[in-house]
Amino acid sequence: LMRRAMQDILPPQVQWNEKRGKQAADVPLRLLRHRREMAAVFAKLDTDPRVSDCLDLPYMHRIWNEMRRSLTVRVSRQAETALLRGVMCGLFLNRNQHPTTISRTEHAKEESGDVPASLSGASL
Repeated sequence: LMRRAMQDILPPQVQWNEKRGKQAADVPLRLLRHRREMAAVFAKLDTDPRVSDCLDLPYMHRIWNEMRRSLTVRVSRQAETALLRGVMCGLFLNRNQHPTTISRTEHAKEESGDVPASLSGASL
């Protein structure tokens, strides 16, 4: 859709280019500019057992500490992959500490339209 939308705007060699480039190369630098926020994120993630069950927080801390000492190509790649993705996943888990769960049976009933009156709004 986007490629077609760029017709007559971009040169064809750009419009139809399928090579994947390095995106957001400045992520490590942006993270370093927000050290306080990163410290707060780690404090939040470190205290949530669901996060520590799913993520290798010590590894994420090692990347963060190494990144603050010396920003090498290897550490930058780790920051862009393991650290950033880990933070996003951890914040998602932390935000959803008390998710509403629904059984497969309830979900199937809901999908088929066979929902109890108490859940359908009919009793309101």
